[in-house]
Formats: sequence, structure tokens, C-alpha cells
Amino acid sequence: KPRSKNPAHQTQAQTQSLSPAEFSHLLTKIAVAQICRSFGFKAIQSSALDSLSKVGALYNESLASRAASHAVVSGGRTQCNLFDIIVALEDLRLSSGFPGAGDVDRPLLSSYTLKELNRFVNGVDEVPFPRRIPRVEPGSVSGL
Repeated sequence: KPRSKNPAHQTQAQTQSLSPAEFSHLLTKIAVAQICRSFGFKAIQSSALDSLSKVGALYNESLASRAASHAVVSGGRTQCNLFDIIVALEDLRLSSGFPGAGDVDRPLLSSYTLKELNRFVNGVDEVPFPRRIPRVEPGSVSGL
């Protein structure tokens, strides 16, 4: 049976047969489509959705890599925490930067990035995924 082109129409059986890379790409496409909808778009070309999804995935990979590196360097930790993510976001800042991001003596809790994240989270209504996302146990060999 061919897979639906609309990511929201994937059944649970279809998502379980996807490779981890395909599943990740599907989730990214859904998230990007929801972001586009929240900005008022009524439709998006498949090629544009794929391109935006790839950009989003690359940004997330870069963010995760930088946060993981910071966790190792700052405390020899193998798992990231919120502060590692904030530092990674500041590392990936736009060319104009975040106010105070270059000040190494400032407390991290006064980070402009953290304030912007807080403002965003408190000011945006959550848009849930159209279908339940199956949970996967860490270290699972099922592939998903």
C-alpha cells in the first residue's frame, strides 16, 4: 500500500514500518507544516516543505551537537540540561546576536535567549500533533 503524501494521514502501522531517519523526517515535516500554518499559510508546496524541513533538521542537529559538547566540556556530563541548550542557542545566534551573549561574566539565568524562550512559550498556543506519537524506550532495538 503506498504511503500517503500527507504526513498527518500516516497510520500507526505505517509509522512503525519507517526507518528512524524516515520517522524523524516525517515528524520534522509535520512540525514545519504546523509552524507554517501558525504564520497563516493555508498550503505549502511539497518541495518547499521538504526544504524547510531539511533546514529545520540541520538546525536541530547543530543545536543538539553544540549542547552535547557544552555538557561534556562544562562538567563531563553525557546528558544535556537546559543551560547547555541555552548556551548552544546563543552559539547559534543570528549575525546580530543576542544582547549580552558575549558577556562571559553574566549569570546564565539573565540570558536574553532564556528570556526570549520564556516569552515565546508563554505567548504561543500549543499546536498538538494530529496523531499520537508512539513512545520508544531508550536503547530499544525496534528501530523507532
